[in-house]
Amino acid sequence: MVLRENAEIHALCHFFTNYVPTTSHSMSSFLQSLFPVWRNAGSDSALSAATSTVALMGLGYAPERNQLLRKARQNYSMAISKLNAAISDPVEARRDETLLAVLLFSLYQKMVGTPESLVTWTQHTDGAVALVKLRGKDIIHNPISLKLFLAVRAQMVVNQTSKAEQCPSLPLSAGDWTNLPLSECENENTANRLMAMAIEVPKYRSLAYSLLSGPKNNATEVRVVELMEEAIGCDISLASWPSTVPDSWQYRLFAPLELDLNDPGMAYPGPVHGYHNVWMCGIWNDYRLARIFMLAIVLNCTKWLGSPLSWTQSSAYRYATTNLRQMVDEICASVPFALGHIIPNMNGAEDISMLNRKASQVTPDQTSNVLGGYSLVWPLLVASNVPCAPEGQRRWLRGRNAHIANGYNFDQTDIMRLLGGHVIAEKLETTEMELAPAYYFFMPPRGKPLVEYTA
Repeated sequence: MVLRENAEIHALCHFFTNYVPTTSHSMSSFLQSLFPVWRNAGSDSALSAATSTVALMGLGYAPERNQLLRKARQNYSMAISKLNAAISDPVEARRDETLLAVLLFSLYQKMVGTPESLVTWTQHTDGAVALVKLRGKDIIHNPISLKLFLAVRAQMVVNQTSKAEQCPSLPLSAGDWTNLPLSECENENTANRLMAMAIEVPKYRSLAYSLLSGPKNNATEVRVVELMEEAIGCDISLASWPSTVPDSWQYRLFAPLELDLNDPGMAYPGPVHGYHNVWMCGIWNDYRLARIFMLAIVLNCTKWLGSPLSWTQSSAYRYATTNLRQMVDEICASVPFALGHIIPNMNGAEDISMLNRKASQVTPDQTSNVLGGYSLVWPLLVASNVPCAPEGQRRWLRGRNAHIANGYNFDQTDIMRLLGGHVIAEKLETTEMELAPAYYFFMPPRGKPLVEYTA
């Protein structure tokens, strides 16, 4: 490889040491596949440029290293040009390193944390889906390629859920999103069982948004009743997933955290969860988010069907609100672990917060845990907008997102603007709330893509 500048070498060493598992590991992430593919890629490749860009971004969060963020932005423009060249080549477009580069660009946009970066994240996710379509069925028979396929699928579900659009189908030559061979790794099988159910959520949200925002008549009423019943059935199926997970996936309950004067906002009266690792914590929160979105459909259907005095008395309403509150409670309980606050871990030792509690900034020796913070942004946004959750709890969730925003050096207003300025049911009285159809989160207008993906 061509000798890089010292700052870039330092950033790459830090990135691979702190972010990227290099051995067989229980954290099943596409980053686990990065090192062997990156090592074999040319120094002039899109993957090499994308890796350097994300590495510079990750190391640049320390206040004294903000100049690295500027260099990361410069690298990004150059890396995008290399990616455009790669995907225009029929052979390069089908390589793991090209798909990995797109996934890294998605991670970069999550790190940037602005409304504009969400639009670009969406474009990169759509592009990754297009590249998967191009690859065909062979992608699921290679261990590294399969891991990339799973990462793309997970991002696609979040992307389509946020837009209330059904997941695109794969061409016959590529199989489908859920018919995968059993893995030797039980962790991947466990996560795949959940995703096979969660992939249906965008379809129901799309249908709910269409029905509940349209005219109200007898024909539509029949369809809304059917939708509500299907949504309850889907939620019941999702609720069965925890009973299928192996013992190593079960989280442990700990007593509420003691008040920390350096971070009083962390104090939460409920129990705290301890997980085997941050990746499993994230999968559990994916489960909770899938249920929240399905239960939101049930809740909106009960309001659409009922009179102002009767809809809160229905059994479907009680089912939805009871389970919604439980899901929000469980997301809250996962926050301290994901942020690395001081709680007993699986070995009885103590974990240190990833955020400097006095300055609320990521410090050089703590940036290795930033992915835990990124994994919380979407759950916190969704949970803080569940209208039947107590206002004090929703305020706490927004405060944790502000804490993450401050630690990662982007503004809390940017986080809220990720919803396009749309805050759901902000009134305090639950029965008087105006619910957006199907919990539809607005997306910022799409701009011209930086990369023209084709399939």
